[in-house]
Amino acid sequence: MKVKLSLLLICIALISCKNKKEIQLPKAAFSVLTAVEDHSPIYLFFKKKGLDTLVVVNRKNAISSTHWIFSVDKRLPMRLVVLQLQLLQAKKASSAHKSETAQNYFAYANDSLKALAFTPFTNTTYQLVNKAKLPINQLLWVTKSGELQWQGNLVTYKQLALECQSKPNQIQLAFDGSMSFEMYLTSKINLDRLLASQLMTTEWVVIGGDRVRSSK
Repeated sequence: MKVKLSLLLICIALISCKNKKEIQLPKAAFSVLTAVEDHSPIYLFFKKKGLDTLVVVNRKNAISSTHWIFSVDKRLPMRLVVLQLQLLQAKKASSAHKSETAQNYFAYANDSLKALAFTPFTNTTYQLVNKAKLPINQLLWVTKSGELQWQGNLVTYKQLALECQSKPNQIQLAFDGSMSFEMYLTSKINLDRLLASQLMTTEWVVIGGDRVRSSK
């Protein structure tokens, strides 16, 4: 099935899910992909229970032999999202009916075009790590607010791209686990556009907070 919908139709489709749950999709200004054929939907809903934030997963219509499109509520923190991603990726990989060509995608809204878009993450492996164990000068750290820290200093996307072009190497990404899924996705899309060939496929989601120590 090909997906190419207006934001109005997207909202109607998501709100019409079981129990009238609603997903607020993250937004970005660039479309990585505009259509995905032969797919199954996976929904990660946002829920508050007292002071706690919970993830409610709906994957009843997921077929292992198809592409999976993950619609993740933008308000969910990455430390919770990553646990579900690890579980669902493992379930699909271990299925006897899986297809070797089936991919996993995140859905998001291209705010400028008012249309649905997708970005793949099939080859991404997520790991939860403690911030105290991170080698701060050997990774690219993305803070809760989306700032970039490279080799102990805050940098812009442009500065990072120029530096990495002059000194090409593999870059380990580490994301603050308390950042929202929307901040994660917009940061990752921007980084992919600049440094796709240099980014390692394993991404660290860090529990414990911000590690910024200095700035340029």
